[in-house]
Amino acid sequence: MDIRVEKNPTRGLEAIMTSDDGQVLVWPMTAMSRNIRSHDLVFKEVNAYWAAVSDTRRKQIFKVYADIHEHIEEVLDISALQKALVGLVNKLYELHPKTNWRLLCLGATSPTPSR
Repeated sequence: MDIRVEKNPTRGLEAIMTSDDGQVLVWPMTAMSRNIRSHDLVFKEVNAYWAAVSDTRRKQIFKVYADIHEHIEEVLDISALQKALVGLVNKLYELHPKTNWRLLCLGATSPTPSR
């Protein structure tokens, strides 16, 4: 699983791509956010975390990203979208414990065991 900035093959514009096991989620970038591509390291820590967690945890994380992507693409009611996204983002926080991030930032090669 990883997240990176690259050219969106279907739209020809740059996008943030989240991928896992051949599945790819495309997050289009606005003109204002395009300067993110100049920061090669912006996703370094999260990619390191995802590389270090169990397959089960990684699949759980990707599932939440896929659910977020689906809601953004399909839910037209802003208040319903906001309500759904709050719950999904909370799930992402649960799947990314702070202790594991601190260890990775301090140079540990893998996070503490994940559920």
